[in-house]
Amino acid sequence: MWNCWRYHRRHASWPQREEPLVSVVIPVHQGERYIVGAVQSALAQTHRALEVIVVDDGSTDGTAARLATIDDPRLFVMHQSNAGTAAARNAALARARGQFIAFLDSDDRWFPDKIASELSVLRDAPQAMGIAYSSLYSVDDAGRLLHVPPVRRDSGSVFDLLIDGEHFLAPSLCLFDRRIIDAIGTFDTRRYHEDHDFMLRATKRFPPGDAS
Repeated sequence: MWNCWRYHRRHASWPQREEPLVSVVIPVHQGERYIVGAVQSALAQTHRALEVIVVDDGSTDGTAARLATIDDPRLFVMHQSNAGTAAARNAALARARGQFIAFLDSDDRWFPDKIASELSVLRDAPQAMGIAYSSLYSVDDAGRLLHVPPVRRDSGSVFDLLIDGEHFLAPSLCLFDRRIIDAIGTFDTRRYHEDHDFMLRATKRFPPGDAS
């Protein structure tokens, strides 16, 4: 089973100006079945100013060979000994040059306007906002719909909701202003639930906005 993030077309036309660079971070371990689809969904974004950084976290299957079939100058592949998802993301973040950061799991897919929609939320927000997020749906390997969670439209301070156990935010759902990473640091490789820890630290200091 893999998850596909759902995004709706809500963004308005932007003024003519240089598009901000978005760094897409994809960790992968033993992901030969799905990695090409994940990478291609990132490269197919309507927002073209991006770099896709894939960290092969010690795969011993055909992941590296599959990645080698993708020909796009925006793709950069790193290889490391198996150290876990948090360490793989941190390795990519150390190389990332983007003003904004997006995380994509190797068995997930994005619709083409994911990045553009979330950038629009951050750019058009009436107050300073550091995180834009969207909703998701789950499908099986054949693309059959399995589950559609309720669409959340919470914005502003959501830290207390996450503390209370409402797990509606994950890094793969979000677009982050790079200043967040600079302020809170990277993923804690010592934690089992490093995603939740990262979101708690991020939302405690920076308000999110809904792009669904």
